[in-house]
Amino acid sequence: MEKITKKKEIWAIILIVILLIALNLSINLTGNGITPNGGDDKAFAQFVLGKHYLQFLHSRYTGWSSRLVIESVLSTLTHLPILWRLLNTLAMFTVIYIPYLLLLKGTDDDENASRLLISFGMFFLLPFNMFYETGWMATTTNYLWVLAAGLLAMLPSLAQYLGIDIKHKKIISVVAFLALIYAVNQEQMVIILLLGNSLLLYVTRGNKKALGRLAFQFVVTVLSLIMIVLAPGNSVRKVKEIHWLPLFPTLSPFKKIELGISSTLGHFFFSFDVLATILVILLFAFYINQKGRYKIPRTVFYIPVLFSVIFWFKDTLIGKIYPGLKKMGGAVTIYGTDISLANLQSILPDLLLIVVSCIVLLGIFSSGNSKRMWLVMVAMLLGLISRIMMGFSPTIWASGERTFLFLYEALIFGCFYLYDQIEKKKEYQILTHILIGIGGLAFCVILYTV
Repeated sequence: MEKITKKKEIWAIILIVILLIALNLSINLTGNGITPNGGDDKAFAQFVLGKHYLQFLHSRYTGWSSRLVIESVLSTLTHLPILWRLLNTLAMFTVIYIPYLLLLKGTDDDENASRLLISFGMFFLLPFNMFYETGWMATTTNYLWVLAAGLLAMLPSLAQYLGIDIKHKKIISVVAFLALIYAVNQEQMVIILLLGNSLLLYVTRGNKKALGRLAFQFVVTVLSLIMIVLAPGNSVRKVKEIHWLPLFPTLSPFKKIELGISSTLGHFFFSFDVLATILVILLFAFYINQKGRYKIPRTVFYIPVLFSVIFWFKDTLIGKIYPGLKKMGGAVTIYGTDISLANLQSILPDLLLIVVSCIVLLGIFSSGNSKRMWLVMVAMLLGLISRIMMGFSPTIWASGERTFLFLYEALIFGCFYLYDQIEKKKEYQILTHILIGIGGLAFCVILYTV
């Protein structure tokens, strides 16, 4: 009995699973303020009625989307809501547990229980409305489940790279393959996995066993990317969705990249975002008491914190005193900023966003030379790429916050890494309680609103 009670990590897992089940059983699938009447869930429930699945998939591939695997699962689950609730619980737990396993889990049972609760809480600091922007089932199967599948697909390779011993390797390998098939069916994730697997192929080139697994994943990912690029439905949808940005065909490649950059970075630094703010505060806290690999003035790390907080007040008295704040906060329009090389003032919003982002990335890069640091750096860069690439889609704004999900997960990776570096200092033990408290409060608010 004594041995069982010491397993605090197990009790933390049990508690988290119970809370996630309670949350998913509470979800109102019939609609909410964003997706009245269930949104796309209702439409997908009708798509397969009276049709053979092959007929349904052919019509989707030629007329709307290449997400055949995802939409097969979605259209089926619209008629099995209890199964969706259970699988959604599993997806949430996966997104909570794998980052903890890779970046936070240690040898101390007490610490592990606390760190797992931090991971649980950080998940609920995401803008949760992104998970039901088009209906609970439609949004989660296309984004949350894709993220969970991507993490599962990469788990064996990342664990091996970090030197983490995972149990039941054969079962995990099978699960990873099935998860890969699902994950690469989504456009943003296929790019993340393609680039991620390419980098892992390079760094593990001396390990034949790892090379075989990664090469297989790489081939599957490339084949899926080809299927996406050649899908007639994607081209048809792009034409039909052009009404969201009527001038989109006139934008140059440079302007589309700028649109992707300004809409992505402006989302985090021209308006208050909880996760981005926690990340820059943790980065600043790290450099208060220790130096990085390079001689970077510590005052530099005030800048991201200032940006993350000050634009929260742009609509208050501070905004009236400094009207430039509100003007800059509104610089990002549906077509990006009005950047022009002939007007230096127009360059300032993009320049500041890029500088602040580079400070954050440089700060993480300078924090150490561990494999976990490199994992976080790559995750941040891939997260940025996955969102910036939306600048080449006329639905960049219509797709809502859900297209930020993979970048948000990269921010969580960054938070976990910096917390682990800071947590080694005894004076920061209070940080654990603060993060658990904030996350617990966020969960209660979300439980009340779903």
